[in-house]
Amino acid sequence: MGTKAIKILTFAIKDYLIDMVKKHKDSTNAWKILKDVYKSKELTVILNLNHKLLIVKYQNFTSIEEFLKKACEIKLALAYIW
Repeated sequence: MGTKAIKILTFAIKDYLIDMVKKHKDSTNAWKILKDVYKSKELTVILNLNHKLLIVKYQNFTSIEEFLKKACEIKLALAYIW
C-alpha cells in the first residue's frame, strides 16, 4: 500500500511538496512530513521563508531557470502559509 498511497498523495498536494513526498518509500513517513508542513504556520517559519526569499538573489545559480524555480518554490510555500 505504501507506494500506491504515495502516488495518491502526490496528486493531492501542492507542487512544491511533491519532491518531499516522493523521497519516502513508505506512506507513514511521507504523511509525517506533510503533517509537519501543513501545521507549520508559526511565526518562525514565516520569518524563515521571508528571509530565504530575500537572500535568494545573492545565491549563485547556474541559470535563470534555476533561480526562478527556487524563488517560486519559496513564494508558493509562503502563499500557502498566509
